[in-house]
Amino acid sequence: MNEIIFDHLPSGNEYYTGAAKKESVMYGNKRYMIKYPLRNKNLIKGLNQTYTNSVISEYLGCHIINCLDIPYTKAQSTLLGKSRGKLVVACEDFTSDDEKLISFDMLQNSYVDSSESGRHPILEDVIETLENHPSIKNREEAIQQFCNLFILDAFLGNF
Repeated sequence: MNEIIFDHLPSGNEYYTGAAKKESVMYGNKRYMIKYPLRNKNLIKGLNQTYTNSVISEYLGCHIINCLDIPYTKAQSTLLGKSRGKLVVACEDFTSDDEKLISFDMLQNSYVDSSESGRHPILEDVIETLENHPSIKNREEAIQQFCNLFILDAFLGNF
């Protein structure tokens, strides 16, 4: 298998949020989000480890989820490669130019006062949002998908 190098690809003209550095590129006529490893600020004594294994975890976690074939649950397609000399994961951007993916906290903040939850969501606020937010059309499916992903995240150690 050839190593994929994501340097010098055309921009996918998309911007992403989150803790890790991300950029949008076009690869094989598809838009991908290139996700860089997080810096490891707590270096393990004696090891020359400056980055976490978040890239490999993202890649493996998505492939495991898709192999399980759970109803209402599918993870993004991912590729491993290199960019700027670092191991990166490329996550296929499954949105189109006519639609946008927003983070759940943005959706929740438009419906409930979640100032108490900070970075850690409160289950009651999540369920209230899924059951009542006007933009959620299939509430039962949304709750089922949340429960499936909650269990999968716990199984994979994705906190």
